[in-house]
Amino acid sequence: MPTSSGNRRLTGTSFLHLLNWLGLLYFLVMLVTVTLICTLLIAPTYRQPFVHQAVMAFMSLQVFGNYLLATTTDTSHYRLAVGTSKILPPGAHYCKLCKKVILRRDHHCFFMYCCIGKYNQCYFIVYCLYIMIGGVYAVLLQGLYLNQQYNVMFSTPFTLLTLLPMTFYEFFVVEAMSPAQFLLTVVMYSTLGAALTCAGFFYWEITITVDGLTSHEAMRGEPEDGGSAWDNMIEVMGKYWYLQFVIPYPFKTSGMSNVNRKFGKMIKRKAKRT
Repeated sequence: MPTSSGNRRLTGTSFLHLLNWLGLLYFLVMLVTVTLICTLLIAPTYRQPFVHQAVMAFMSLQVFGNYLLATTTDTSHYRLAVGTSKILPPGAHYCKLCKKVILRRDHHCFFMYCCIGKYNQCYFIVYCLYIMIGGVYAVLLQGLYLNQQYNVMFSTPFTLLTLLPMTFYEFFVVEAMSPAQFLLTVVMYSTLGAALTCAGFFYWEITITVDGLTSHEAMRGEPEDGGSAWDNMIEVMGKYWYLQFVIPYPFKTSGMSNVNRKFGKMIKRKAKRT
Protein backbone atom coordinates (compact mmCIF):
# COMPACT_ATOMS: atom_id res chain seq x y z
CA MET A 1 0.00 0.00 0.00
CA PRO A 2 1.25 3.52 -0.74
CA THR A 3 2.54 5.44 2.25
CA SER A 4 1.18 8.77 3.41
CA SER A 5 4.41 10.49 2.34
CA GLY A 6 4.03 8.92 -1.10
CA ASN A 7 0.47 10.18 -1.30
CA ARG A 8 1.59 13.67 -0.34
CA ARG A 9 4.26 13.63 -3.04
CA LEU A 10 1.69 12.44 -5.58
CA THR A 11 -0.76 15.14 -4.52
CA GLY A 12 1.96 17.79 -4.71
CA THR A 13 2.99 16.67 -8.19
CA SER A 14 -0.63 16.66 -9.35
CA PHE A 15 -1.04 20.20 -8.04
CA LEU A 16 2.06 21.31 -9.93
CA HIS A 17 0.71 19.72 -13.11
CA LEU A 18 -2.52 21.65 -12.58
CA LEU A 19 -0.52 24.87 -12.21
CA ASN A 20 1.23 23.97 -15.45
CA TRP A 21 -2.03 23.77 -17.35
CA LEU A 22 -3.45 26.89 -15.71
CA GLY A 23 -0.27 28.86 -16.45
CA LEU A 24 -0.25 27.76 -20.08
CA LEU A 25 -3.96 28.54 -20.46
CA TYR A 26 -3.49 31.98 -18.89
CA PHE A 27 -0.63 32.80 -21.26
CA LEU A 28 -2.50 31.74 -24.41
CA VAL A 29 -5.76 33.45 -23.44
CA MET A 30 -3.99 36.68 -22.51
CA LEU A 31 -1.90 36.70 -25.69
CA VAL A 32 -4.95 36.25 -27.93
CA THR A 33 -7.15 38.63 -25.93
CA VAL A 34 -4.65 41.49 -25.74
CA THR A 35 -3.69 41.14 -29.41
CA LEU A 36 -7.30 41.17 -30.60
CA ILE A 37 -8.35 44.06 -28.36
CA CYS A 38 -5.42 46.24 -29.39
CA THR A 39 -5.52 45.44 -33.13
CA LEU A 40 -9.27 45.18 -33.79
CA LEU A 41 -10.82 47.45 -31.15
CA ILE A 42 -8.32 50.12 -30.14
CA ALA A 43 -6.09 50.60 -33.20
CA PRO A 44 -8.99 51.52 -35.59
CA THR A 45 -9.77 54.55 -33.38
CA TYR A 46 -6.48 56.17 -34.51
CA ARG A 47 -5.85 57.97 -37.78
CA GLN A 48 -3.13 55.50 -38.74
CA PRO A 49 -4.34 52.20 -37.30
CA PHE A 50 -1.91 50.17 -39.39
CA VAL A 51 1.06 51.40 -37.33
CA HIS A 52 -0.35 50.12 -34.04
CA GLN A 53 -1.64 46.94 -35.66
CA ALA A 54 1.78 46.23 -37.18
CA VAL A 55 3.56 46.84 -33.86
CA MET A 56 1.18 44.58 -31.94
CA ALA A 57 1.39 41.89 -34.63
CA PHE A 58 5.20 41.98 -34.49
CA MET A 59 5.23 41.76 -30.68
CA SER A 60 2.72 38.90 -30.65
CA LEU A 61 4.68 37.03 -33.32
CA GLN A 62 7.87 37.35 -31.30
CA VAL A 63 6.19 36.17 -28.10
CA PHE A 64 4.37 33.22 -29.64
CA GLY A 65 7.28 32.30 -31.91
CA ASN A 66 9.77 32.14 -29.04
CA TYR A 67 7.22 30.28 -26.95
CA LEU A 68 6.99 27.60 -29.65
CA LEU A 69 10.77 27.42 -29.97
CA ALA A 70 11.26 27.09 -26.21
CA THR A 71 8.65 24.35 -25.83
CA THR A 72 9.70 22.30 -28.86
CA THR A 73 13.48 22.45 -28.33
CA ASP A 74 14.88 19.36 -26.64
CA THR A 75 17.17 20.49 -23.86
CA SER A 76 17.41 17.17 -22.00
CA HIS A 77 20.59 15.37 -21.01
CA TYR A 78 20.29 12.84 -23.80
CA ARG A 79 21.27 15.43 -26.40
CA LEU A 80 24.75 15.50 -24.86
CA ALA A 81 27.37 13.81 -27.00
CA VAL A 82 29.68 12.97 -24.11
CA GLY A 83 29.28 11.52 -20.66
CA THR A 84 27.58 8.56 -19.04
CA SER A 85 24.35 7.96 -17.21
CA LYS A 86 26.27 7.91 -13.90
CA ILE A 87 27.99 11.28 -14.25
CA LEU A 88 25.79 14.23 -15.05
CA PRO A 89 27.17 17.43 -16.58
CA PRO A 90 27.42 20.46 -14.28
CA GLY A 91 24.10 22.21 -13.94
CA ALA A 92 22.05 19.21 -15.08
CA HIS A 93 19.05 18.39 -12.87
CA TYR A 94 16.09 16.07 -12.97
CA CYS A 95 12.63 17.67 -13.32
CA LYS A 96 9.81 15.58 -11.87
CA LEU A 97 7.26 17.44 -14.01
CA CYS A 98 9.09 17.00 -17.33
CA LYS A 99 10.43 13.59 -16.16
CA LYS A 100 13.77 14.32 -17.80
CA VAL A 101 17.28 15.27 -16.83
CA ILE A 102 17.54 18.84 -18.12
CA LEU A 103 20.92 20.00 -19.33
CA ARG A 104 22.05 23.21 -17.58
CA ARG A 105 18.61 23.50 -15.99
CA ASP A 106 17.63 27.04 -15.07
CA HIS A 107 14.04 26.57 -13.87
CA HIS A 108 10.68 25.09 -14.79
CA CYS A 109 8.40 27.64 -16.49
CA PHE A 110 4.73 27.06 -15.70
CA PHE A 111 3.61 29.45 -18.43
CA MET A 112 5.49 27.44 -21.06
CA TYR A 113 4.86 23.99 -19.58
CA CYS A 114 8.53 23.05 -19.92
CA CYS A 115 11.93 23.41 -18.33
CA ILE A 116 14.29 26.19 -19.34
CA GLY A 117 17.77 24.84 -19.98
CA LYS A 118 20.83 24.87 -22.18
CA TYR A 119 19.17 24.93 -25.58
CA ASN A 120 16.03 27.00 -24.97
CA GLN A 121 17.11 29.62 -22.44
CA CYS A 122 17.82 32.05 -25.28
CA TYR A 123 14.19 31.78 -26.44
CA PHE A 124 12.93 32.33 -22.91
CA ILE A 125 14.99 35.53 -22.59
CA VAL A 126 13.61 36.95 -25.86
CA TYR A 127 10.13 35.79 -24.84
CA CYS A 128 10.35 37.80 -21.60
CA LEU A 129 11.75 40.84 -23.40
CA TYR A 130 8.89 41.06 -25.88
CA ILE A 131 6.19 40.43 -23.28
CA MET A 132 7.71 43.31 -21.33
CA ILE A 133 7.89 45.70 -24.31
CA GLY A 134 4.63 44.57 -25.89
CA GLY A 135 2.85 44.63 -22.55
CA VAL A 136 3.86 48.23 -21.83
CA TYR A 137 2.81 49.25 -25.35
CA ALA A 138 -0.54 47.51 -24.96
CA VAL A 139 -1.14 49.09 -21.54
CA LEU A 140 -0.57 52.56 -23.03
CA LEU A 141 -3.06 51.84 -25.81
CA GLN A 142 -5.62 50.45 -23.37
CA GLY A 143 -5.19 53.35 -20.94
CA LEU A 144 -5.65 55.95 -23.69
CA TYR A 145 -8.71 54.11 -24.96
CA LEU A 146 -10.27 54.03 -21.48
CA ASN A 147 -9.61 57.75 -21.17
CA GLN A 148 -11.15 58.61 -24.54
CA GLN A 149 -14.13 56.26 -24.48
CA TYR A 150 -15.02 56.10 -20.77
CA ASN A 151 -13.41 59.29 -19.40
CA VAL A 152 -11.11 57.35 -17.06
CA MET A 153 -8.58 59.86 -15.75
CA PHE A 154 -4.97 58.91 -15.03
CA SER A 155 -4.12 62.22 -13.38
CA THR A 156 -1.72 60.84 -10.76
CA PRO A 157 0.37 57.67 -10.37
CA PHE A 158 -1.92 56.66 -7.50
CA THR A 159 -4.68 56.11 -10.04
CA LEU A 160 -3.12 52.75 -10.90
CA LEU A 161 -3.43 51.73 -7.25
CA THR A 162 -7.08 52.72 -6.87
CA LEU A 163 -8.58 52.11 -10.32
CA LEU A 164 -8.78 48.31 -10.11
CA PRO A 165 -10.54 48.06 -6.70
CA MET A 166 -12.88 50.91 -7.70
CA THR A 167 -13.64 49.06 -10.93
CA PHE A 168 -14.72 45.95 -9.04
CA TYR A 169 -16.74 48.07 -6.60
CA GLU A 170 -18.58 49.97 -9.32
CA PHE A 171 -19.26 46.85 -11.41
CA PHE A 172 -20.35 44.38 -8.72
CA VAL A 173 -21.69 46.63 -5.92
CA VAL A 174 -22.93 49.87 -7.46
CA GLU A 175 -23.54 48.29 -10.89
CA ALA A 176 -22.64 51.58 -12.54
CA MET A 177 -20.10 50.26 -15.04
CA SER A 178 -20.56 48.56 -18.39
CA PRO A 179 -19.19 45.02 -18.91
CA ALA A 180 -16.96 46.32 -21.72
CA GLN A 181 -15.25 48.87 -19.47
CA PHE A 182 -14.89 46.30 -16.70
CA LEU A 183 -13.30 43.78 -19.07
CA LEU A 184 -10.93 46.34 -20.59
CA THR A 185 -9.77 47.49 -17.16
CA VAL A 186 -9.14 43.95 -15.93
CA VAL A 187 -7.26 43.07 -19.12
CA MET A 188 -5.16 46.22 -18.79
CA TYR A 189 -4.10 45.31 -15.25
CA SER A 190 -3.43 41.70 -16.25
CA THR A 191 -1.26 42.98 -19.10
CA LEU A 192 0.60 45.31 -16.76
CA GLY A 193 1.20 42.48 -14.29
CA ALA A 194 2.57 40.24 -17.04
CA ALA A 195 4.84 43.02 -18.33
CA LEU A 196 6.28 43.77 -14.88
CA THR A 197 6.77 40.08 -14.10
CA CYS A 198 8.61 39.47 -17.36
CA ALA A 199 10.70 42.59 -16.78
CA GLY A 200 11.89 41.02 -13.54
CA PHE A 201 12.57 37.68 -15.24
CA PHE A 202 14.44 39.38 -18.09
CA TYR A 203 16.66 41.33 -15.69
CA TRP A 204 17.36 38.21 -13.65
CA GLU A 205 18.14 36.03 -16.65
CA ILE A 206 20.50 38.59 -18.17
CA THR A 207 22.26 39.07 -14.83
CA ILE A 208 22.93 35.38 -14.22
CA THR A 209 23.76 34.75 -17.88
CA VAL A 210 26.63 37.25 -17.94
CA ASP A 211 27.90 35.64 -14.72
CA GLY A 212 27.84 32.20 -16.35
CA LEU A 213 25.29 30.84 -13.88
CA THR A 214 21.83 29.29 -13.89
CA SER A 215 19.07 30.28 -11.49
CA HIS A 216 19.71 27.09 -9.52
CA GLU A 217 23.41 27.85 -9.18
CA ALA A 218 22.85 31.53 -8.34
CA MET A 219 20.33 30.72 -5.60
CA ARG A 220 22.75 28.24 -4.04
CA GLY A 221 25.48 30.87 -4.02
CA GLU A 222 27.82 28.95 -6.31
CA PRO A 223 30.84 30.87 -7.70
CA GLU A 224 30.70 32.48 -11.12
CA ASP A 225 31.86 30.54 -14.17
CA GLY A 226 35.01 32.61 -14.59
CA GLY A 227 34.56 33.33 -18.29
CA SER A 228 34.02 36.81 -19.65
CA ALA A 229 30.53 38.29 -19.63
CA TRP A 230 30.50 38.35 -23.44
CA ASP A 231 31.53 34.69 -23.76
CA ASN A 232 28.90 33.66 -21.22
CA MET A 233 26.24 35.60 -23.11
CA ILE A 234 27.23 34.06 -26.44
CA GLU A 235 27.18 30.61 -24.85
CA VAL A 236 23.48 31.07 -24.06
CA MET A 237 22.26 33.31 -26.88
CA GLY A 238 24.40 31.88 -29.67
CA LYS A 239 26.73 33.39 -32.23
CA TYR A 240 23.85 35.04 -34.08
CA TRP A 241 22.34 36.52 -30.92
CA TYR A 242 21.33 39.76 -32.67
CA LEU A 243 19.10 37.87 -35.11
CA GLN A 244 17.49 36.09 -32.18
CA PHE A 245 15.93 39.40 -31.11
CA VAL A 246 14.50 40.04 -34.58
CA ILE A 247 13.38 36.70 -35.99
CA PRO A 248 11.90 33.83 -33.95
CA TYR A 249 14.01 31.18 -35.65
CA PRO A 250 16.05 28.29 -34.15
CA PHE A 251 19.51 29.71 -34.74
CA LYS A 252 22.10 27.28 -33.39
CA THR A 253 23.93 28.15 -30.21
CA SER A 254 27.71 28.17 -30.03
CA GLY A 255 27.75 24.51 -29.10
CA MET A 256 28.85 22.54 -26.11
CA SER A 257 32.29 24.07 -25.55
CA ASN A 258 31.57 25.44 -22.08
CA VAL A 259 29.64 22.38 -20.89
CA ASN A 260 32.23 19.98 -22.28
CA ARG A 261 35.02 21.94 -20.60
CA LYS A 262 33.30 21.78 -17.22
CA PHE A 263 32.32 18.16 -17.72
CA GLY A 264 35.87 17.16 -18.63
CA LYS A 265 37.28 18.83 -15.52
CA MET A 266 34.71 17.07 -13.36
CA ILE A 267 35.60 13.66 -14.83
CA LYS A 268 39.32 14.30 -14.22
CA ARG A 269 38.68 15.26 -10.59
CA LYS A 270 36.57 12.14 -10.09
CA ALA A 271 39.28 9.95 -11.68
CA LYS A 272 41.94 11.37 -9.32
CA ARG A 273 39.83 10.55 -6.27
CA THR A 274 39.48 6.96 -7.39
